[in-house]
Formats: sequence, structure tokens, C-alpha cells
Amino acid sequence: MARLILEFNHEELNQLQFPVMVEMWDKVMGNGINNRKMCAYRKQFNEQERQLIRRYYNIFYGWYLRTGTPQHHRMKPTTYQLLERAIQFFATQ
Repeated sequence: MARLILEFNHEELNQLQFPVMVEMWDKVMGNGINNRKMCAYRKQFNEQERQLIRRYYNIFYGWYLRTGTPQHHRMKPTTYQLLERAIQFFATQ
């Protein structure tokens, strides 16, 4: 069975607006489990999705604050869709 992998260039990665997630992460996650934003996050994403979002948060943090956006990055279409949802979630918090 063939797997579809998308490759994004520098411009496409920047259009994803990943800095929104980096900037808002502490505001959503940093105030403890009982805060309203964290509860909304847990309702919106299941455990497996949260693990992948956390993994990409670390990647995005590195790109945004350390190395800059790479020239190319590959991911599954489902990962891309999840990241779009997550970035939209963080943008509205």
C-alpha cells in the first residue's frame, strides 16, 4: 500500500502560521489542568492528537526561535490537517 507524504517548501511552511502555536502555547498550557483553555484543548483533541501536537510544538519552537523555517519539511496529509486545526485552536484562545 502506497503512503502519501506531502513536502512543504519554506513559503508553504510559513503560510501555516506556526508561530501562533508557539506564542500561545504557554497561555493555553501554562495555567494548570483546571483552567478553561486547557479543558477546551483536552475536549478538542484526543490523547494521540495531543502527543503529535506537542511533538510539532517542539519542532515549531525550534524553527521560530532558534533555526528559522527550513527549506523543506515532509508530513502526512492527516498530520497537516491536524496541525491546521491546532493552529486555528491556538489562534482563537
